[in-house]
Amino acid sequence: MISIFSAVNRATILTALSAACLLASTSSHASQMMTGVELMDQINATLEKQSINGKPLVNPKQKFIACEEHLNIAPLFKSWKTVKLTCPSNDQWRLLVRVKMISADKTLSSGSASQDVMPLPKPKPASHKPQPTQTQTQAQAQAHHHLQAVALSRSLTKGEMITASDVIMIPITKQQNTGIFIDPDDLIGRRVKTAIHTNKPVYSHQLEPFYMVEQKKPVTIAFSNQGIYVEVAGVSLENGQFGEIIKVENLSSGKTVFGKVIANRKISPIH
Repeated sequence: MISIFSAVNRATILTALSAACLLASTSSHASQMMTGVELMDQINATLEKQSINGKPLVNPKQKFIACEEHLNIAPLFKSWKTVKLTCPSNDQWRLLVRVKMISADKTLSSGSASQDVMPLPKPKPASHKPQPTQTQTQAQAQAHHHLQAVALSRSLTKGEMITASDVIMIPITKQQNTGIFIDPDDLIGRRVKTAIHTNKPVYSHQLEPFYMVEQKKPVTIAFSNQGIYVEVAGVSLENGQFGEIIKVENLSSGKTVFGKVIANRKISPIH
């Protein structure tokens, strides 16, 4: 996998990404543009109707493809901290914009002489709970630093698949806390690459690769900048495990970009 790119490659990636952002729209929409100020005005109007005190994180100087109608603005996952914008007349037009919530307390004046003087809170009485003994303190420290890892309840050989009934949790030392698994769900369904014995920590090199992105399969190119979140369709040109950098074709521009695998069938472009 590729981990370091030249300045030329980075420039190519940024150019391809910029072309992909909302440029999947038809040419009739591309002839007109709207500013970040106009976009914020529509969002602010919607927030005001919902009695929400927030600030859209949009660059006022940024340009967007115009929508012939008033934008549909709705909360993402029932939270107004991120709003989803769609255009009724253009199915390919969509944006996600983060909203910075402003506390109502910040809008109140704190320097008025007519405000009532608040009494100081009374100190709480000293606690008379018994202090833990040295033995108890040592036991708590040991429990606090107790580490666990996923292991198998039975030995498996190469090619066998791990099932839910095979996984257990065992205590480990700090020296063993490298390349292990701490969530049983990360092992269920994985195939064994080399023999794994029972009651021993399972290490990543003992398992067959788990590709979150597969070659020649659809993938989502997700890009976030200054509060704007954009997703573009693509096709993976390589297999990729979590955190690996792979090549992906942007279907909107036809360009090849490099991105890090961040989830199943999803990458984040390398800047």
